[in-house]
Amino acid sequence: MSSDPPSWNLYDVEARVIAGQPPAGFDCGRDAQNEFLYRRAWRDAKAGVSVTHFFIVRGFLAAYVTLMMDRIALGPEEKPKGVSWRLVPALKIAQLATDLRFAGHGLGRTLVSFAIEYARGIRTGIGCRFVTLEAEPDLVGWYGSLGFESSVEEQAARRAHAVATGRDPDALPVTMRFDLRSVRD
Repeated sequence: MSSDPPSWNLYDVEARVIAGQPPAGFDCGRDAQNEFLYRRAWRDAKAGVSVTHFFIVRGFLAAYVTLMMDRIALGPEEKPKGVSWRLVPALKIAQLATDLRFAGHGLGRTLVSFAIEYARGIRTGIGCRFVTLEAEPDLVGWYGSLGFESSVEEQAARRAHAVATGRDPDALPVTMRFDLRSVRD
């Protein structure tokens, strides 16, 4: 098989749940996501910690999204009407990556939409109000354009922990959330 993908469009995308070690050759340009895919995705799936969904385009692993359960702490100003709990259930986008060969064609947006719709589907059987993620600083604007907003309470706690443990709080990923009751997505 050639290393260059054939011409394609979003109608060619097939979603599959991880069922073994991922195929070789995926590179999203971010070491942490590439390393996760090859060293942890299958192991974490077998352990019941997370599930990675592959997006295959004409035989190529074009992208993946890893989902897991989460909770998010909400400050008094962040709570939507009717929510009295401080810790609110969520579905977390733990990892999301698009192979560089498929970048710039809307596949990342498709993965985020997949996660949001997945969360909306499960919330009829279990409490799930938000989709959460931890965005690298350079991706905060992109996630914001998809309807995610920074989580003030959660980020403040993470920053305080970073300071207490001698880490740089400005280098932390930004905790973000998407309200599943939002009409924007």
